[in-house]
Amino acid sequence: RDLSKNEFSGSIPYSIGQMKDLNSLNLAHNQLNNELGDMFKSLTKLKQLDVSFNSLSGNLPQSLKSLTSLKKIQLQNNKFSGSINVLANLPLDDV
Repeated sequence: RDLSKNEFSGSIPYSIGQMKDLNSLNLAHNQLNNELGDMFKSLTKLKQLDVSFNSLSGNLPQSLKSLTSLKKIQLQNNKFSGSINVLANLPLDDV
């Protein structure tokens, strides 16, 4: 799903976690803020995640470890802090 450049603001809704067959999610270039929540733990088919160019902050959630199909993740141009170790064992081709 390409939801980029829509001027969305606020937090990413937890209801995204109910879209279990989602294989791509692009939320880049919006005005999203707050922390990434744990809504990703059910998205085991997700292959691409792009949340770049927002104002997301805080640590990367442990739920990202559940994304065992993830090949590409884009996190740049946010305000994340802490470690990226949650990405260490994922089969990523591109970070």
